Amino acid sequence: MHAGDVLNVKSGQSSLVVGTTAYVPRAVPVLPTLVAAFLVSASTIHVQLPVASVLPAAFTPADCARTFLILPFNVTSPASAKPIASCSLTTDRTMVAVTLAPSAAFAAGDTINVVANQWQLRGGRSVTLGPAYVPAPRAAISITPVFSSAVLVSDASIVVTLPVPSTLAAGTDCNAAFFLLPSSGNTENAKSSPFASCRLDATNTTLTFNLTSASSYSVGDIITPQSSNNRLTVGTVSYGFRTTTINPTLTSATSAVLTSSDTVRVTLPFYGRFTNYNGNLNASICNAAFDLLSASNTSKSSPFSDCDDTSTFDSSSQTYTYYVILTLASQSTYTAGEEAQVLGQGYRAVDAGCMVSGGEPALGRVKCRVHG
Repeated sequence: MHAGDVLNVKSGQSSLVVGTTAYVPRAVPVLPTLVAAFLVSASTIHVQLPVASVLPAAFTPADCARTFLILPFNVTSPASAKPIASCSLTTDRTMVAVTLAPSAAFAAGDTINVVANQWQLRGGRSVTLGPAYVPAPRAAISITPVFSSAVLVSDASIVVTLPVPSTLAAGTDCNAAFFLLPSSGNTENAKSSPFASCRLDATNTTLTFNLTSASSYSVGDIITPQSSNNRLTVGTVSYGFRTTTINPTLTSATSAVLTSSDTVRVTLPFYGRFTNYNGNLNASICNAAFDLLSASNTSKSSPFSDCDDTSTFDSSSQTYTYYVILTLASQSTYTAGEEAQVLGQGYRAVDAGCMVSGGEPALGRVKCRVHG
């Protein structure tokens, strides 16, 4: 379908009837409406659109409130609408990020819909020619909580961030409630019983999965609740099926260790590589991949003169531990309280033994304190 399409019955058709009378042609416009809505953080809702769409260039919070209506469960009066702080289209224009105002909070059962007769959200590329979105015909769209992010913190441990405090039912079979999928996202290729355990932390906003000894993380793996999940919930609302790529990250308080006056050893959760490595590691490659922050959270300028990646093998457990060795430049002497972090796309996880050309998840931009 494309913005502006019309629908009609075929002339002379006899399949669609009332009693014995066939419907006759009369073209009607196909008007867009909302497809789904996902809670991705405590205050942000991603609204899925059926086609690439457009909003006016100048789109204020007041305009957003005249376009979308967020209501509590079983409430229909616009007077009870929750205040909205902002709305913005994603780059591909098939999703609108709607942010609740600070005075509002998501509650289980909240719904979202298009305001009747709004004209600013339109299908297509033109705010004057594209068809305006209309309210969902049957009922407002329920806002479904989904995973906010997923990170690999060791070769057998995945930490998922949840948008709001949630409940995991006692005795949950993790393998019946969640999928670990390959990068294709195909559920038919889901890994068989990959989870040894899953548990919520004390805040009920972090869900940790431990893999079985027979299972393992692969580059690009995806995690998601199963569509039939009713074990992880917010109030009476179950988490929805929406895939989240697992990104390796630095999290452990002991991930970065000062091993000499000018050397920092960073422990990695998985085998990795420098993305712009061309056979010769140098300061520019090291500084493009890693940053060194002072205790006051200020980045140091070109802090590293050299770097290397290496590993050690534990014969008793038959496992490897992977490291990056960072050599401090002469002007970057270590000061207590400093932190190292991965910069954007500079260092990537890859399958052990493989040097692939692209598509690997970058190590997350997460800090780890350097311990002297």
